Amino acid sequence: MNTEQLERGQGLVEYGIIIALVAIITAVAIGLVSRATQRGYGVIGAALGAKRDNIGGRVIEITNAQCIVEQKTIHHQNSGTDEVIHQTGMWIIGITNVNVAELTASTEKVIGTGLDGLPSPVEVNGDPSSFKWHPTLSPDTEDGSLCPKAIVIQANDGTIALSPVSVVNMTAEETEQ
Repeated sequence: MNTEQLERGQGLVEYGIIIALVAIITAVAIGLVSRATQRGYGVIGAALGAKRDNIGGRVIEITNAQCIVEQKTIHHQNSGTDEVIHQTGMWIIGITNVNVAELTASTEKVIGTGLDGLPSPVEVNGDPSSFKWHPTLSPDTEDGSLCPKAIVIQANDGTIALSPVSVVNMTAEETEQ
């Protein structure tokens, strides 16, 4: 074999490696885009009133999807003063057989965050088959316009559940000593 044939063979191997790397990068990108697209369609569907739970091999079921708009008055008996608390937050509860650490919550407004973009992960709610997502949307305002219309809970593999969110206005009074 002469030097020219060896160099041609080496060039073909290099092209093969480049093609393999491009294929791997493309496959990963398609996987990421497809989950994002699925999440986007889920949010749109839930905002239009659709509800979908995955029942089968991997289960994610949203059992409660509320945005709580609350005004609470606390009467302090010792000082004779009243404290008024205004707040808005999400109250999402569900069941799953998926590891809760794999779950991400999304709305049309945020993906996995709450107040000021701070992380608000989906958490275990008592036992490992139950999850909750309770981000605070405003700690000092009772504002229903902050409430999203839809919630999507999605696993890393694309398993998804979606639900419309109902707005609940609450007024409460407490007395403390």
